[in-house]
Amino acid sequence: MQQYMMMGSASVKALFLISAILLSPFVLRTVSHQLEVYPSVVLPSGAVLANSDSTAITATKTELIGRNVSDSAEVALDARKLIAPLPINYLPKLLESQFALAAPPSHSLRFKYIPKPFRPEKLSLPRKLVSEEDERQVRSLLRERLQQQDCSTDTLTIRRTKFLIDKATREVSQVEITDEVTIDLI
Repeated sequence: MQQYMMMGSASVKALFLISAILLSPFVLRTVSHQLEVYPSVVLPSGAVLANSDSTAITATKTELIGRNVSDSAEVALDARKLIAPLPINYLPKLLESQFALAAPPSHSLRFKYIPKPFRPEKLSLPRKLVSEEDERQVRSLLRERLQQQDCSTDTLTIRRTKFLIDKATREVSQVEITDEVTIDLI
């Protein structure tokens, strides 16, 4: 009986030790960004890769922009409210297809392992197109969600921005809009 109790206390000690090791980067980052361990468990720019060189870090950000109803000023939209009840991790694919309102690209098949004399030309397979009824429903839903956030229901803008962060000062030194797509919802 005493032998089993000793094994149990070792398991509890191991659990506390592993917990302390895994939680320490989060605790250090909460105290100060200067204490953050490298390479960090806490990702600096979300769950995406950030390019880094000796002087700067480059990160990207995607924003959904609407126009304020009262003064037509740009307003950053809450993406969670816009696509609810879908989980936020579906957002990148939705933005890639512009909420299924953009013309879908075709898939190309390459036959590189077949010898050239027997190889067919590149074969294109069109993706399934969205029906007009589905497109109308998506536009209607997006207009409704824009109205809930006090925005104009005419357009929705998807903006991708690149940030250059100076490592020495930890300040954003340069902001560049890399891509901007405006979706007409009328």
